[in-house]
Amino acid sequence: MSASAEPAGELWVANFVGDRVTRHDARSGALISELAATPELDGALGMDLGSDGRVYVASEEGNRVLRYDAATGAFLGRFVWDDADTPVDETGGLKGPAAVLFGPDGALYVSSFDGDAVLRYDGRSGEFIDEFVVAGAGGLDGPDAGMVFGPDGDLYVPGYYSHAIGRYDGVTGDFKELFTPADGSLLAPRTLIFAGDELLVSSEWRSAVLRFDAGSGAYRGELIAARAGGLHGAAGMLRRADGSFVVVSIEAGELLQFSALGDPLAPLVSAASGVLRGPTHVLHVADDRGAAFVRGVDP
Repeated sequence: MSASAEPAGELWVANFVGDRVTRHDARSGALISELAATPELDGALGMDLGSDGRVYVASEEGNRVLRYDAATGAFLGRFVWDDADTPVDETGGLKGPAAVLFGPDGALYVSSFDGDAVLRYDGRSGEFIDEFVVAGAGGLDGPDAGMVFGPDGDLYVPGYYSHAIGRYDGVTGDFKELFTPADGSLLAPRTLIFAGDELLVSSEWRSAVLRFDAGSGAYRGELIAARAGGLHGAAGMLRRADGSFVVVSIEAGELLQFSALGDPLAPLVSAASGVLRGPTHVLHVADDRGAAFVRGVDP
């Protein structure tokens, strides 16, 4: 990796089993610290960095979205939650938040894993706006944390249990199509990255990263072969500016690295370190030298 492509900043890893988020040096994988401990975080899952310099984290089993300071890791409180002292559900019916994604309109989009929907909230206040993707639209079952807005502006949502990527209108949320073929090539999709003319998808049940045509959705084969480099349960994924990858291995409890061609490299965080417990998703938090990772769409 050239000096210009070296990743700066930190990688934050959601530990679902450990109910915590660990912070790692983006170059070496060395543990820096954990986010401030709080009982509010129950089942850490999807994360996103807001324009306000805060990181938003899904607490799946707590049915809420929490905020943290991106520089210090300090807990800044709830952002989306249901106040039990009121008769109204302020979340709009959120059940098992997975994806946490700021959209091009500045709103916060949260996938309701157990509700099979995508809900939209005001990006500043956390106030519920609407059910952007209605429950079960297009057969959606288990919308996972790796959803993205594609280069065409539409929202692409991985259905963990429906084993497909649904494409939804980026303005209205209306279902457009099942983007990936129903041929058994995709099992339990988790994270999506558009890279040039391809859509790359981590498939947990295949323990692989798959390639699909970014225009038609046609299956092109494996980029990272099944169980390559000890990959057991592929989930969170990032692509570096030099084309190499960082992939979360859930079952192995590791943060793995692969070349641009999908060849295994030395693990970034190994199981031997004992740091990760049920890791699921990973977020790059850049320092003042800027981002060296691409998440979601890489033109």
